[in-house]
Amino acid sequence: MTEKQITSERSEIKQHIAGPSYKSEPLFHNAKNNERNKFYCMFKTKFDNYSLLYGADIHSISSKELITDTLIGKSFELIELKILPMDNLNSDTHEIISSEKILMWWSQNYLMNIDKTICGIKDRNSVVRRIKEYSTHELPHLSKYSATQI
Repeated sequence: MTEKQITSERSEIKQHIAGPSYKSEPLFHNAKNNERNKFYCMFKTKFDNYSLLYGADIHSISSKELITDTLIGKSFELIELKILPMDNLNSDTHEIISSEKILMWWSQNYLMNIDKTICGIKDRNSVVRRIKEYSTHELPHLSKYSATQI
């Protein structure tokens, strides 16, 4: 599978998970996918006397009101979406999520003040078999558990 196909597949899965009915409808691999539908934001974080300004691709937002134009003045929650392949499972059907991966997830969430990560676990046919939500403070504990417990 090429890098472009992998990126397209991840985008398709994330768009489905971020949709209004991901908990009730199965994901079909040939679902309509808009890879150009990206949402970029600029963030500023302060560390003591230092400021860090950076841009990020936001996967999803949750809001009780319909947002059609700008986020300024709106109440919303940023949500991070992650995909884990099941094909990395060993013969005991356990996968330990690397602490490096968890650290990267946690630091992204911390810097952008994201409280929730939705994690989809896909099989070899790119079908998401499990979806689980985690709070950012739970992420450091994930490297201690297997993907079958996710």
